[in-house]
Amino acid sequence: MRALTRRPESTARRIAESVVTAPLALGQRRIPPRTGPVVAQYAIPSPDGRRAPHTITASAELLYGKNVAKTKKRPPVQSWQYESWELRREIPEFRFAGDRAAHGASQYKMYIAKRPESSDGTPDRATDGPAADLSAMMFGDIAATQQRLHDAAQHDAFNGESLFVISDTPDGFAWTPSSVRELTGQGKSWKLNNGFENRNLDLNTERVVRCWKRDPEFSGLADCAARSVLPIARTLRGLAKRTGAEIDSRLAGAGVLLLPDDVQVLAGQGQTDLVEAFIESMLTPIQDPESAAALVPLILKMRGDAIEKVKHISFSTPLDEKLPEMETNAIRRIALGMDSPPETLLGMGTANHWSGWLISSEEVQFVTSPAVARICHALWTGFAREMLAAMGEQNPDDYMVWFDASELELRPDKSTDSRDLHAKDVLSDEAMLRENGFSKEDMPDDKEKKRRFFERLVLADPSLAPTIFPELGYDLDFTRWSGTAATEKTPTEPTTDPHPPGEHEPPVQPTDPPDATTETGPGQ
Repeated sequence: MRALTRRPESTARRIAESVVTAPLALGQRRIPPRTGPVVAQYAIPSPDGRRAPHTITASAELLYGKNVAKTKKRPPVQSWQYESWELRREIPEFRFAGDRAAHGASQYKMYIAKRPESSDGTPDRATDGPAADLSAMMFGDIAATQQRLHDAAQHDAFNGESLFVISDTPDGFAWTPSSVRELTGQGKSWKLNNGFENRNLDLNTERVVRCWKRDPEFSGLADCAARSVLPIARTLRGLAKRTGAEIDSRLAGAGVLLLPDDVQVLAGQGQTDLVEAFIESMLTPIQDPESAAALVPLILKMRGDAIEKVKHISFSTPLDEKLPEMETNAIRRIALGMDSPPETLLGMGTANHWSGWLISSEEVQFVTSPAVARICHALWTGFAREMLAAMGEQNPDDYMVWFDASELELRPDKSTDSRDLHAKDVLSDEAMLRENGFSKEDMPDDKEKKRRFFERLVLADPSLAPTIFPELGYDLDFTRWSGTAATEKTPTEPTTDPHPPGEHEPPVQPTDPPDATTETGPGQ
């Protein structure tokens, strides 16, 4: 029997256990946690570098953990936050606008970085030391990090806040975004209900950090763009219900058909009873579309003056002609309120189903990146700062959690302009390659450049071929082609012998006989 072996520890766990400067259990830190609201400002750079950095304010607070007071209360969940989730489930345009920002946020890369010296500087990714080790533990699983960013950005878009449950697991430290409805409690008693699992949080291995976008009127409460468009989403839901009611009223019945009492079914059509003949004529084409009944109408017989007495009474009301226009206006207002181009929801112009998911550089700087920056601030304030100190970093405040948004950079297409400018010798080779999607490594080497240059010379002047072809490595006998060329040119050239004395090559003889009028005989 094979001996049982111990399950190998994860890389993150081995890194954590190798640190002997301080215990790593949650709540046991070298520096005290920040238990009150922590507010900070961050400069969000422009992806294309053409605009000034955008400054945002981020708020975070530790709500649950060993060092949190028993009397600590969480901010109340607002009624509009519940309604926002309900409307997201019912209004596809509202859902798309919020999920679009979350889809973009999931493409970010997160890491721990060295704080820049100036406010407009760029944080540098930590590549060694405790900061790099902690970054690997928190964000090393790229797929899990992308999913967590997506969930947290959804919470930010529809509720303006997210609650991070940070857990000490056998595989390291995990942070899980939860909505305001998933987590309930206060002080030392918190419960998680994610729709499948319902359990109490463990004070020894878990903590809760709140991340929110501050309301301008009450800074302790959350705010977001979705809050302002909820009335519009309600209107759109009402319009959808109205349209559905109109359709249901038509499907509920075709109304009443009034016929004179002397109507008869013309013989030879199967049923003789009027009602049964009507039912058969309607059901047969449905059951058998290839039947003749699908094309041939039911023929009835009645008096000529009774035809005008046939009436059809419908109980349905006509669809309101203004409903489509009202829905379009509501969708446009939702898009503008959610900081999205209306074309992404309405599908007008060059936007379509696929390009609707693309995030412009303006949205990256003013919508998506601020949401991710708030997430970074919460993770740093509520966990990473203390953990970095516990792992031996003497100056933890010199670091921060930051992101890389290069995956979302949408640069304008300058390929055509770059080729034109390169042809005019005002743009470098590397710049032209970059704007066409290539790199310096794709450039030809010196040998290939030499070959192309000689090829162009031969095409411009074929007489240079005997001189250039040996330089290209071609060993060809050009005397065959040169002799033929000389033979063809003889009639138009002088008949004098071009070869100097001593050469054995005979002179070229004319191919045509001399003119009889100029021929001289003996004795002349």
